[in-house]
Amino acid sequence: MRVNAIRGAALIASLGTALTALAQGQGSPPTIEIVRWQVTRNPDLPGSTTYLVYQRTPPVGTRASISNFLHEETDRVTVTLEVRDPDWTVGDPNNPTENEEVFIRFRAFGNYFIAPPEPPPIRQASQFFQGTAGGGFRPPPGQITLQLTRTFDVPLFVGRNQLRLRGQIPMDVQYLIEFGVSNTQDPEFPDCGSPEVGCDFDLLNAIENPLYRETNPPPFADAGPDQTVVIGSTVTLDGSRSIDLSNIGFDPNDPNVIDKDTLTFTWEWVDGPARVDPEQTDGANPRATVVLNQLGTYHYRLIVDDDSANSLPSADSVLVTVVEVLPENRPPRVVITGPANAVVEGTVVSLDATATSDPDGDTLTYAWQQTDELGGVLPPGDFRTVFQPVSGTQTNRIAWQANRPGTYYFRLVVSDGQFNPSARFSVTVIDRATAGYIVLAPRPADDAGGLGGPGAPPTGDASPLGFLAPLCGAGLLPVVFASLSLLLLRRSWR
Repeated sequence: MRVNAIRGAALIASLGTALTALAQGQGSPPTIEIVRWQVTRNPDLPGSTTYLVYQRTPPVGTRASISNFLHEETDRVTVTLEVRDPDWTVGDPNNPTENEEVFIRFRAFGNYFIAPPEPPPIRQASQFFQGTAGGGFRPPPGQITLQLTRTFDVPLFVGRNQLRLRGQIPMDVQYLIEFGVSNTQDPEFPDCGSPEVGCDFDLLNAIENPLYRETNPPPFADAGPDQTVVIGSTVTLDGSRSIDLSNIGFDPNDPNVIDKDTLTFTWEWVDGPARVDPEQTDGANPRATVVLNQLGTYHYRLIVDDDSANSLPSADSVLVTVVEVLPENRPPRVVITGPANAVVEGTVVSLDATATSDPDGDTLTYAWQQTDELGGVLPPGDFRTVFQPVSGTQTNRIAWQANRPGTYYFRLVVSDGQFNPSARFSVTVIDRATAGYIVLAPRPADDAGGLGGPGAPPTGDASPLGFLAPLCGAGLLPVVFASLSLLLLRRSWR
């Protein structure tokens, strides 16, 4: 019912607009056409080149497709538009101010639906790269058309399209260019589906400009955490967490990916009680193994090379300590801190487990999940509608957005590879319209001293209204706020 009411109101509003336009003497909407398209390559560099991509032959010409021309990043496009308005032919020809004004707006956006780029192209390019509004205008006396010029630059993007490199499409990125004219004062965007707006549009295809190609970044080697093992153990040296920024956004092991860095991993013995060289299947394998039969600490180094002439290899080291008997492993101590009191809906809430520790110094992994009040599994429908994480759920700190009023329950499971202790935390979210205040002080987990160990003590109230917290539970908070409001009102009368 509410949706139908909104639609009905919108229809009445649109009919009212149309009737008002007719009452003011507005007739047919203006029309627009692209009559000239000119491109300047590398306009800010010496030796720039200008291409006339399309120009209509007067008075009538066959419209050429602008999409046949491959633009490049930073190309400067100068487009000439011809605008007509039937109402310019009425009224006193010696007094053109009686004719209607016309307003124009231009926008361009990535047309992902027709030619979806594969990463890494446009990792950092804005989808909408320009939108400019011009002031109202009327033609000079004796003219029924007016030509206007607009200029814009094709934006920089990052990388090349894998589909283009495979010969499946000709462009890296495709944009839809849209020009709209209307008798409406400076519309926010042209609504080309409206009978009151005249539009012209075309597709702009762009490829990478080699002059602006980014320097290939070096890889980052990660030899993994230090290890303690029993004598005679077969130890795996793992460099799989090494990364290369050129390969972010796609799977570099996909054989269909062409534009990528190929990493080579080299493990080597540095020092230790005895020389034990790592055994590695091939340079593409980030893992190697060693069998250590003498007590002491072994030092191994991982070198990662992206086979690029523009970047140097990266190195990282790991220590492996060999002992007679492994010490008894102790479980981690889980600590969660978060909001001490209710938060207003829409707030981004942070749950912090950075105080979590392991007495043995083991590497810890984190897994956050939302539960029901009893700690059980939350129904998938509830999870999708009310729990909106805005950061990863596998780190020691999580941020999520509270979309609806209510009380929400979270569990953090921390693992050292053997033990998996957990702690719980609850957050109460209140309606924005009835919210009185927010206390910013952190508080420990709900089950402090339980599975997760003792919770972290509060660090102090960060809100100047923290002294009001006890009044909230007693139901006295509205009375206090009413008294304060009356006191301020009396002071304003004096």
